[in-house]
Amino acid sequence: MKVVITGAAGYVGSALTVLLAMKGHHVVAVDNDKRRLHCLAAFPFPRDNVEFHSCSLEELIRRLELLSDGHAVVHLAGISSDSAAEQAPELTRRVNVDLAVELAQAAKSVGTTKFLLASTIAIYQVPVGHRLEHEIFREDDQPPLGTPIGVYAQSKLAAEQALTSLSNADFTVIMLRKGSLYGYSPIMRWDLVINRMTLNAWKRQSVLLHDLGAVWRPIAHVEDAASAYLHLVELPPWRTNGLAFNLLERNARLSEVCLETDDVLRHMLGRGIELRHGTSPLTQRTGRVSGESLRRAGWRPRRFLREGLAELLRKLETRDIDLPEVLAQETQVEQPSGLYQMINQTTQSGD
Repeated sequence: MKVVITGAAGYVGSALTVLLAMKGHHVVAVDNDKRRLHCLAAFPFPRDNVEFHSCSLEELIRRLELLSDGHAVVHLAGISSDSAAEQAPELTRRVNVDLAVELAQAAKSVGTTKFLLASTIAIYQVPVGHRLEHEIFREDDQPPLGTPIGVYAQSKLAAEQALTSLSNADFTVIMLRKGSLYGYSPIMRWDLVINRMTLNAWKRQSVLLHDLGAVWRPIAHVEDAASAYLHLVELPPWRTNGLAFNLLERNARLSEVCLETDDVLRHMLGRGIELRHGTSPLTQRTGRVSGESLRRAGWRPRRFLREGLAELLRKLETRDIDLPEVLAQETQVEQPSGLYQMINQTTQSGD
């Protein structure tokens, strides 16, 4: 089947492109970053059924030939950083909501039968100390405070609500709300909390943990995120239309993640994490969710934290990750904007 992926050269998009190609699907890989798209095209995987197109969302919406005769669009492109969204709320609304709707309308007009939106579990999260902090929210729960915390989460909820109205018997709309992703992907993101923690520890840099790591994070490996998209693409429409699914392997406190990371580091490298403790100056999100709906639909996680951390460390130790790229991203994420300085304030999205 033909699957169009926006943000194909991103963290999740690159893993999904490789997975779909290995499964024999015809992939139209779209991304506006030519350099990352070139890196993905050079990655060792079956490329016979993959088309690479460098264009913006606006251009894709006009190029209906790329969308026509397709089975599904997996829409991963967008502003997926909390800090970027806070700095440009109007642009975030335009990209994450308006263009998502315009793309879905264009896909629907040329006969595409499925549209999958990359959403986020951050729409559920509440401030630390809230009475609902330790509740477990399920897929059909509405965000408990009415308005999610932060521009990014608000934009994703607005996109979900707008896209749901487009679904009908011929056009299936699915929302996949992802938790905090981590692990190795052909195109890495080092601003994500667990990846950043691992990189800092590998480089012998201290890790700043706020409020004793009390916040909850639903976590999942990036390869499991890709496999969830594939699973939903292949499911019959009647099982998924208009539904939202939470993607996670489990809920964990950041303190637990630190302990597991420290244990893997000591086992593999003979050293652990050097922690620094502090109090967050910003409102911290926390919360646990249920992933039972996705499991009832037949999906199961296959990658778990310890093995994912070990794989990432092996890639770093053997230089099987582009270290100049790591250093370039490190320079970017260490700008003094505040959010990137705090491991538990980094973005929840892995798109």
